[in-house]
Parts: sequence; C-alpha cells; structure tokens
Amino acid sequence: MSESFVNTSPMYSSSISLSTDNLTTEPSNSNATVEIPVFQPRPVYVFIIWFIFGFIGNCTAVAILFRNRRKHKWRIFYRLVFMLAVSDFTGQLITIPIMFATYSNRDILVTGETLCNFMSTIIIMTSLMSVLLVYLMSIDRVIAIWFPIFYRNRITILHMWIAVALVITTALVVGLLPTFRVNTHKLQKEGTWCFVDLQPTEPGDQFFLYLCASIGMVAVLSMFIMNVLVVCRLCHVYKRKTGPGSWIATPNSNTGVKNVQNICFLIIIMAVFMSSWIPVIIRFFINAVRLSVIDYEKTKHAVAITVTHQVLNPWIYIIMQDCLFSRCLEYGRKHSKRGSIFHRILGDYETKHQETSL
Repeated sequence: MSESFVNTSPMYSSSISLSTDNLTTEPSNSNATVEIPVFQPRPVYVFIIWFIFGFIGNCTAVAILFRNRRKHKWRIFYRLVFMLAVSDFTGQLITIPIMFATYSNRDILVTGETLCNFMSTIIIMTSLMSVLLVYLMSIDRVIAIWFPIFYRNRITILHMWIAVALVITTALVVGLLPTFRVNTHKLQKEGTWCFVDLQPTEPGDQFFLYLCASIGMVAVLSMFIMNVLVVCRLCHVYKRKTGPGSWIATPNSNTGVKNVQNICFLIIIMAVFMSSWIPVIIRFFINAVRLSVIDYEKTKHAVAITVTHQVLNPWIYIIMQDCLFSRCLEYGRKHSKRGSIFHRILGDYETKHQETSL
C-alpha cells in the first residue's frame, strides 16, 4: 500500500478526516508503519453493474417521457418524474466514475480534499432531492384527487417551479453544511468513497445525522399518509358510482386510467423509499444518540441501500408503462377475489384502457 495513506502535507486539510480508528498498524523491519484499511471495498464489478443498470434505466425513462409527451402534455406530475430521473442520473454519473478511479489509484481521495468534499456533497444532495421530489409527486396527486377543481384552476407550472426551487435549496443547504463544520466530509474506511462522519462524537456532527434522519422520516411518513388518503378517496368515489366503469367517466376518459397508473407508480416507489430510507434513518438516530456501540458496517450498508433507490426509480416508471402495467393488472385481476373492489377497479381499468386505445 502506498505511503500516501499517511500523507501529512499542507495540501491535505483536516476537513477530510481519515482517523486512526479506520486503520490498523503493523510494524515492519525498518521500524516504519504500514497502514492497511480495516474494511475491504466491494469488488469493482458491483459498481460497473450498478452504473450500467442505472444508466440504461434513467435514459430509457427519459426517452419514454419524451416519446409520450403528446399524451401527458408535460403536466406537473410528469415534469417531476423527469426531474427525478435527471437528479438520480446526475448523482450516479458523478459519483460512480470517481469510485472507478479509486480502484486504479487509491490516493485520489486521500490527497484530493476538494474531490472528496465534492463527492460527499453530491451524494447528500441527490439523495435528498430524490426523496423530496417523490414527496412533491405525492402532494401533486393528493391535491389532484381530493380537490380536482382547485387543482385544475389554481395549481400552475409556476407553483411547481417554486416547490422545486425549495427542494433544490434544501438539498443544497444540507449538502453544504459539512463544509461549514456541521459534521465533516470524511474518507470512509474502504478508501473508495467519501461521506459525512458516520461515527460522530461532537454535538454538531450528531446534529447533522439528526437533521438528515428527520427529513427522511418526515418525507417517508408524509408520503405514506398521502398515498393512503389518495387510495381511500379513489375507493370511496368508486363505491358511490353505480354504472360499471363510471367512476372514471370524465370528459377525458384517459384521466381515470392515468390516475390509477400514477397512483400505482407512487405506491410502488413509496414502498421502495420506505424500504431504502428506514434502515438509514434508524442507524442515523442510533449513531447520533449513541444508544449503543456504533456499528460502522451496518451504517455503511444502510447508506448503500439508500443510494440504490436512485437506480430503481426509473425502472419502476418503465414497468408502469401501458404494455407491462396492463399485464400486471390482468394477473392481479385473475388472482383477486371476484366481486371485490380491487377486482372491479382492475376490470374497469382494462375496459377504459381498451376504449382509449381504439
């Protein structure tokens, strides 16, 4: 291992922390010290597969959005889907190549303070932007379903841009906090990636973990509540209608079809967010409070799971396209109890979908 792991030159600022806790020291015959990382990084092929899978998924999702632009007319929901794909892809496009580079030269992040800070900031920003954009999508759907007249007459693209600006500002401010000594950007023990200090001892460092965990918890719980409200509203409206399929009989018959499709998309993506964010929320709270001895390995895996949703998001949208979505609904209708609300909703969706396809 190169001696650059113990580089103490002035160009390497203390804002990147590579503490002795991360290293083991073994004496050599020349009384020098050779420092070896405690944790071995994941094989490089894992990141190659991750990058390819995310690249294909995000490019395909964007291509589908542009191909169907005449159908959805770039309504607010679809603009948010596009921004989500761009945000996720940006995070992967910046961070994964840096990880590739560290496998050929492990000194890149050790001596590169600016690059380490940049990588950590991008991971924080894009992760927060991803969850907050899905949060905006949930708000969009709950207003559209519960207050359709208000939504059509009052909600405009300008309101969406204001909300997106707030999301970007929030992600930017949180991402830059470690630069101002609220926690620190730190080279992690594998030596291939940078993130904040996951084992905080100072109040400021603990506050940052509290902040990130709180934002994630509020967003995930809010998404869950809003999607439950939307599903309950759709079921309630369906029960009140008497004619088959009349619950989606609107001036534009495709509206009801898209409502079902968009809500299913949100429910699935919400499930992905809950499964990916809940572990890191729990670990951040535990590490901040220090309820027990901090387990770096579990915290690292929790962060990795959180970042993977950036790869899964576009594939969820791809699966929710008409051809695949209709097949999934057909399977669900065949295996649901005949006469149930779920069975009738799926049957009506198929009927309307066939009508709008003629």
